[in-house]
Amino acid sequence: MKSEEIVLKLRPEVLADVPSLVDVPVKLKFVEDPPGPPVRSTLLVRVQGYDEALLEQVTKRLYPEIKKIDQVVDTDISIPESQTTVSLKVDHAAATRRRIGPAQIVQALNTAYSGAVLGIYHNSSNIEQEYIVLRMDRSYRDSIPDIMSISLFNDLGIRVPLGDMVRVVEEPTVNPLERENRLDSYYILGDMGDRSITYAAIDILFLLADLEPVPGAKMESFNLFGADYRMPDGRLIKINMGGEWELTLEVFRDLGIAMGVAIFLVYVVLVAQFGSYREPMIIMSTIPLSLIGVLPGFMILDWTAGIYFTATSMIGVIALAGIAVNNSIILLEYLNDLKRSGMGLEEALVEAGSTRFRPIMLTTVTTMLGSLTIASDPVWAGLAFAIFFGLALSSILTLIVFPVLYYILKGRSWKDRI
Repeated sequence: MKSEEIVLKLRPEVLADVPSLVDVPVKLKFVEDPPGPPVRSTLLVRVQGYDEALLEQVTKRLYPEIKKIDQVVDTDISIPESQTTVSLKVDHAAATRRRIGPAQIVQALNTAYSGAVLGIYHNSSNIEQEYIVLRMDRSYRDSIPDIMSISLFNDLGIRVPLGDMVRVVEEPTVNPLERENRLDSYYILGDMGDRSITYAAIDILFLLADLEPVPGAKMESFNLFGADYRMPDGRLIKINMGGEWELTLEVFRDLGIAMGVAIFLVYVVLVAQFGSYREPMIIMSTIPLSLIGVLPGFMILDWTAGIYFTATSMIGVIALAGIAVNNSIILLEYLNDLKRSGMGLEEALVEAGSTRFRPIMLTTVTTMLGSLTIASDPVWAGLAFAIFFGLALSSILTLIVFPVLYYILKGRSWKDRI
């Protein structure tokens, strides 16, 4: 069972039982280790600018809207909050008057809170061992009066209460405001249930397109990452998505460049092989045919099994650029042989299709079945299904589209010797 499946199963059961187990507000978050590069959060929305008060207002306006998006779970918000820190500080003058050293006081507090190891317990098999730790019970550790009632003995054997030598200091603290790209940044974090981050990101983009984050804010720019807004007084508000969505867009951009380079190199190799600029174009026309199979195939997988198009699927599409042309090369090589033998164009196209049908089908089926060997892997399943669906349809369409294109582009130059 995958980690995602375990979390999807446990989340509703645990969240339903938590209110009956504790009587205080609890924020519970399920943390899993999904495949792929690590990110701060699966769903991450940045609210950036230079005015902290304005950013806090926008973040609080946006947060409940994002929580409403289907299958967005374990949400959190990173607005700096003021808290009170309680510290116990040694009154050195009072401790000196009572003949107690500061180190003795610190040791007593450390024992009360962290515990002191008294020894090691070995079980009967003498294999496993447990540490014997002396520490105050949690109910006493959480009570300042109970801590202050701890007594220490000075060098005269006189019992001295800890409260006579320690001061309780309460100090307000504020979580630090995060900055990213030299902009003050607030974050809305979340995870995804049984739904792809892609669909949640699209929902957020539609939300930003219709949203007025604060009265008077006007949209200045909009892209796949988010939107920029400008207040009438010139203050900037940037709302953009990070997490897996940002990583996905960057990966697809890089893989798109890689695919363009791969197609160009395939074309160069084919030109060198056939000594023609036109014939490689006919061969490479089968590459788009593979996409016709990939996209509907993943739509079916998404509806039936929750498997969607990923970065590894894009790697499979790049691989198809080299695999799909093989069928066209098989046909073209045989057509050239028939051309040299003096056969007519129409007859040669029919002969090539019927003769090469079995080799094309055999190589296609073996490649498709071979790709399925990694279909069970959560990372590489996308690559396997991209190759499977791409070849399944492109092989059939190649036998139809390639002869038609060849007839249109090469018909005039064909020397019919019949």
